[in-house]
Amino acid sequence: INEFFKAPIFLIGDLRQGGKKWAEEVLDGIKNADIDNTITYELFDMVPDDWMKKLAGSTQNWTLEISPESHDDRIRNIMGKPYSTVQMEDTIKNALSKGTEKLDIYYMVGLSGQTSESVLESVDYTRHLYKEMGNNDKIFTFIAPMAPFLDPGSIIYENPRKYGFTKLYQNLRDHKVALYQPSWKLYLSYHTDWMTRDQIAETTYEAMIRLNQLKVEVGINNESFGKKVNGGLVMARDIMRTIDGIIETTSDLDERQRKYNALKIEIDDAKRRTGLAKRELRMPGLAGIRVKGAVKFLLKYLGL
Repeated sequence: INEFFKAPIFLIGDLRQGGKKWAEEVLDGIKNADIDNTITYELFDMVPDDWMKKLAGSTQNWTLEISPESHDDRIRNIMGKPYSTVQMEDTIKNALSKGTEKLDIYYMVGLSGQTSESVLESVDYTRHLYKEMGNNDKIFTFIAPMAPFLDPGSIIYENPRKYGFTKLYQNLRDHKVALYQPSWKLYLSYHTDWMTRDQIAETTYEAMIRLNQLKVEVGINNESFGKKVNGGLVMARDIMRTIDGIIETTSDLDERQRKYNALKIEIDDAKRRTGLAKRELRMPGLAGIRVKGAVKFLLKYLGL
């Protein structure tokens, strides 16, 4: 990738999953290769200072992704991430002090043991987090549903009742048919003992709206950008509710489809506005083709 493209490189998964020795070999290899692309590392657990130094020393340009799932230590532990919020904050401070260019933090909606109130408390906690980090504009926070489907083969998929999940779709055909539903809420493949599908969807929008406003307040996004994203989120939520109303009041499938089609302009507008938020996912650094690498490949391909 480095030879042909000047673009960010995302290493999926925590390197330490393969063992400390293997992870160190990867970082040493990156360092020795003198890669100047921005590299994004994932953390599934918190790291000691020596490992953070190793990450920071592997390349000049690097970012981090952390997925605590929830602000609640208990819920996070259920989801297989047994570190505390205090440990997470220490890791964030350490990463910032060692020069990470960007740090993404992801929360989820629809977790085991999670209520609607708990989801919104994650947004409240994020306000504390930004304050604790001096409203550092390198920190980007996101919240989204665990959607659209439970991952086949995952522990929760294989043992749903153990974790308080009820699977709504049982086979491949069920999942395929669900994808043709007019609303993402309707192809959500589960509900939990703590939240119905309706609650998961409504809470997701409320949390996203609140988090968007928070990022404007702390200076992560400007007011104009935040207003556009907010408008898209409100519009998307209203469309979801309208679709619910169509389903409840219209039994004829052809008539339903006509009413869905009438929403197309609004749906496209909502997608365009909410899609603006994807800009926050972009990694820092330039992107483009390295001419020297491309020419070298072309000559080799032509046998010259």
